[in-house]
Amino acid sequence: MDFSEIACKYLESCKILFSAAFVESRIKSHPDYPALVSFTDTLDELGLTYSAVQAEEEHITEMSFPWLAGTPKAVSSFEIVSSPEYYENNKEKFLNRWDGVAVMVNASQSIQNKAHEAFLIKEKKAASVFKIAVGFGIFVFLLVSSFYFSAPLFIFSILSLGGIAICSLIVLYGLGQRNAITDQLCSTAKSQRCNLVLNSKAAKLAKDVGMGDAGLIYFITLFLFALFGVVSQNVHASLSLLVVPAGLALGFTLFSVYYQWKVVKAWCRMCLIVIGIVWLQAIIPFSYFIQVKQFSFYGLMPVILQFVMALFLASLWLLIKPFLKLRIEQKEKIIEVLKWKRNPEIFQSLLYKQPWTNTVLPGNPAFLGDADAPLQFAIVSNPFCRPCAVAHQQLDGLLKKYPDLVGLSVIFLTRQDDKKEDRRVVAIEYVLKAIAGEKTKEQVLHDWFENMSLEKFKTKYPSVMGNTDISFALREYQNWAAKNYVPHTPVVYLNGYPIPKQYSLSDMESFVIDLSEILTQSTVKNKEHEKVVDFSWQ
Repeated sequence: MDFSEIACKYLESCKILFSAAFVESRIKSHPDYPALVSFTDTLDELGLTYSAVQAEEEHITEMSFPWLAGTPKAVSSFEIVSSPEYYENNKEKFLNRWDGVAVMVNASQSIQNKAHEAFLIKEKKAASVFKIAVGFGIFVFLLVSSFYFSAPLFIFSILSLGGIAICSLIVLYGLGQRNAITDQLCSTAKSQRCNLVLNSKAAKLAKDVGMGDAGLIYFITLFLFALFGVVSQNVHASLSLLVVPAGLALGFTLFSVYYQWKVVKAWCRMCLIVIGIVWLQAIIPFSYFIQVKQFSFYGLMPVILQFVMALFLASLWLLIKPFLKLRIEQKEKIIEVLKWKRNPEIFQSLLYKQPWTNTVLPGNPAFLGDADAPLQFAIVSNPFCRPCAVAHQQLDGLLKKYPDLVGLSVIFLTRQDDKKEDRRVVAIEYVLKAIAGEKTKEQVLHDWFENMSLEKFKTKYPSVMGNTDISFALREYQNWAAKNYVPHTPVVYLNGYPIPKQYSLSDMESFVIDLSEILTQSTVKNKEHEKVVDFSWQ
């Protein structure tokens, strides 16, 4: 079990509702994965409160359970200490592998992350659709079985569904997709190593076709064939024909047992379950054959055609699997790309390759946050630009989340040839006057970009300071625009450098803290280029 899975199990033990796929992707895409910081940074990103400590043995009883322990001497390097009883029962061995590091997440928290929330909603919808589809399929199956009930074929079909489920797990396991069931079935004990069996030569029929695929096709074929037999009411002919595939499958299971026992010398529990299902299925047609003591050739040709049709439909899996494999590989590549993008040192290197622009405007009425913060963002914005509103919302989120690390300067784009009655100029004037008359600049700018409607804004701020002259501020914005080419809005700068086009503001959220430390050490302010512009209210 890798660290991302352990981290998710730990969050589950803390009774936190989350998307395992989202959390695993964020942990795995961290530049320092599988170090503990990949988990703690993800906790910060999700807005979860926690404590990370370096503790001694005598402090363990004071800790809040469950907690995540660093155990570098163990196989997985991390361990969940679920309860005081767990610790007492494993005390001696645990202390030998524990390095003193402990992370304690406060239980029953709600995640505060919009990206995660959207992902979780999407995941729930997909799960609902899947459940509805499965429920509908079961309903149709039971409906058909009730009209044309045949106990032998019904039991045979149920066993086939069980075989389909287990073989699906084997296929997904081979593609690197594990879950709680496969983790439970495939332990790391020497006698129960699924990898040795499933990756052996005998388990590979072709390059990308393994015994899991063969078993999946086999059970799907038998399920469809049994279903066709029930509908067509050719029960006797169907049971007669099932002797052939059941007999062949029995022979293969004997080979599989011998191969695991004598050659690989390891047992695959999932494979053994499949073998058990094959044996149980074989009882049905063989007991029928023993009872009637002869094949029923009546209506056998239609039944053979039904079997061929079922085999054809089941074999479509071989066309579906490459797309599934490609999707899984794409997810892995996305994680690798994210790992690259989330490296603050790479971002810093690309940032410094951008042309520097003076965005330091002390006294700017639309400046928010700490002017001495290491990360000084500036956004060149059009008051009626929808993408500007989205970018402002993201920057406002960074400012609220990291008030000591982030400063934000909003530069409204207005040019010298803009007429005074231009709606952009009118809007900028009114917003700046509202800022001058209010104590919370953040709220004023938030209210504007929320609707970008002058009528609604005037309704909320009806009594702006009429005697406040903001003409000087407008001229300085216009002078800045005249000196700096702005092809579009918004343009976001960080410490005077445009954000590299490979990055979005949402990408930067995951490494704000590390980036602030790096930029502080490297001193990115180019003071020889800085020009201090003073705004004065007249």
